[in-house]
Amino acid sequence: INSAMVSVKTFPECSPYLVKIERSLREEMKWKQNPALHTAKEPFATFVHTDFWANNMMFKLENESENEQELPNFGIPSDMKIVDFQVTLYSSPVRDLIFFIYSSAADGVIENHYDELINIYHDEFIDCLNDVGCDTDPFSFNNFQTELEEFAPLEFPHILYMHKFISAAKGKVPDLTNLALIPI
Repeated sequence: INSAMVSVKTFPECSPYLVKIERSLREEMKWKQNPALHTAKEPFATFVHTDFWANNMMFKLENESENEQELPNFGIPSDMKIVDFQVTLYSSPVRDLIFFIYSSAADGVIENHYDELINIYHDEFIDCLNDVGCDTDPFSFNNFQTELEEFAPLEFPHILYMHKFISAAKGKVPDLTNLALIPI
């Protein structure tokens, strides 16, 4: 908590929120010590990755060009796999959504498109449920917003702790394989 607060204090924009941020970090500690405080609730309860960010995705890319003499490009994604399921929990899917958005979105995306991303996710979620014949009434957008309001604050400390690793220049932080040894 102290290390995270030292980092947060380096951002003048965070000054008005320091008390709230520290309270959030302390609440997260209570939750880690007693996960029953935020148990998964139906209808949204599911298994979540809990470390769902760009580095835990692998994409297969197909070359767009049919002309082999053109310069190669990175191609377009044709398949995607999610990896690293070592900390999977039974919780709310909004945890993965929030962590993904805040750990993997390009600069400006959150500020300019957050609501749009949330709406797209919900629409796609409903489409998937319809595809498998689920009753979507319990998953209304209002219920989804309530789920976000309850579980998204749990992801704030997670995002804050990972910020050091996500945004650091190569070689500026210890190897993540020794994460358990790093004081946070």
